[in-house]
Amino acid sequence: MPASAEHEFISSCLGDTLQRFSATALFGVKESQRRMFDYSCLLSRDLTRPLVSQVLWSHSSGIEKDLRTLLFDSESLLKVYLVKDEIKNYAKIEEVISSVKSNAQLRAALGGLRIIRVPSDFDADLEQHRGWMKSYIARQVSQDILFNIVFGNLSRRDLEVFAHHGSVIGLRYAILDELSQNPLDHTPTFKAKIGYKTDSTIERALTMLNALNFVKRFPMTKVCFIALKGRLLLDLTKLLLFEVSTRQEWSDGVLALFSALAVSPMQPKELRFVEIQRTPDLILNLLYDAHGAKVHFGRDLLEAVDLQSPQFYSEYKIPDLKDYAKMPGFDKSFLSEPDALFFVK
Repeated sequence: MPASAEHEFISSCLGDTLQRFSATALFGVKESQRRMFDYSCLLSRDLTRPLVSQVLWSHSSGIEKDLRTLLFDSESLLKVYLVKDEIKNYAKIEEVISSVKSNAQLRAALGGLRIIRVPSDFDADLEQHRGWMKSYIARQVSQDILFNIVFGNLSRRDLEVFAHHGSVIGLRYAILDELSQNPLDHTPTFKAKIGYKTDSTIERALTMLNALNFVKRFPMTKVCFIALKGRLLLDLTKLLLFEVSTRQEWSDGVLALFSALAVSPMQPKELRFVEIQRTPDLILNLLYDAHGAKVHFGRDLLEAVDLQSPQFYSEYKIPDLKDYAKMPGFDKSFLSEPDALFFVK
């Protein structure tokens, strides 16, 4: 039986949203052909996360088949189920999920499952309905799939704490930039690389970064690795620096990011002529600190970016861990971030 217009539109909204956000060059999307699903793609950021999705609109009898097809697809990390908002649908979904949870061998299959409820009175023939549905799914995808998983659970509060933390201007970005290339495992060497010698100031910055999960510090040591969220902050800042230097107004993709983070900064053309200084403006403070990293620590975040065809994300390179195996209790799984579906095996 052919899919309804509502089914087709809802499915297309997911792909459209991911493509729109991918225009920021913070992650990549490559659609794939997998006929058993309504939509499938590869999301690239830090690692490749295969994503598949199904839409439930007219055929409630297919819920169990849909869920088991999604859950037990061994090739996918992210499984998105867009479901018509009806009680009978949720009752059946809960039944299937409870059955899977009760089996210890199958429970892990629930990782990466995301259920998005869609209003049952949606009419794809109405332009107003289509506009609302497109915006609604974009909000759900950005908040749950992108910011909670692909972007490492970055939040506005993370940015606020980072931006307003009292420290030497540019030091926090210098630390993150160095950790993105090399873990901190020898303090004198690390201090020499970032060009700063005061232990207490570096320690305060690392404590804040660790508390926000921008870095991961192994317990009872000074050993630090960058976390996925820290890599995202660096890449997001590169994107902002790029747009401020090349655009009059923010791109649609960046505006979508700002909306998801609930921030409303000035336009690039206005920021360009603002004296760089500390202000209550969150984005301006981030730019101020990034500028300080370049001026005071020689860390130009855009140095390695091709400004003609920018890509701000890269694949995560797992450091050589043989030297850390000597630390009591250390295991390479310490670098795993299950909430972001990132596992070091």
